[in-house]
Amino acid sequence: MATSRSGGSIRCSPPSAPNVSRDAWEQGKFEWMVEPDELLKGVIEEMATIVKQEHTDNKEKPAEVGRKEAAYRGCYGVMTMELAKRKLPVE
Repeated sequence: MATSRSGGSIRCSPPSAPNVSRDAWEQGKFEWMVEPDELLKGVIEEMATIVKQEHTDNKEKPAEVGRKEAAYRGCYGVMTMELAKRKLPVE
């Protein structure tokens, strides 16, 4: 997240998270587009399957797999698709 000075105040650029409302951010507020617990209910099974498959394929501990780029990208894609299914703008 980048910051800049403007008129004596520090302004942060919007986060690059697809579940954060950019409109609210521009107004100096932080708002989720979908509550994280609600979003997780819609994606947890698929995300767990991705981590399990990475564990099986690479013979690594599940806790280690969660830190790997492939698992992260897969889970991020699942979450982004869930937001798209809900017809929320994904930026």
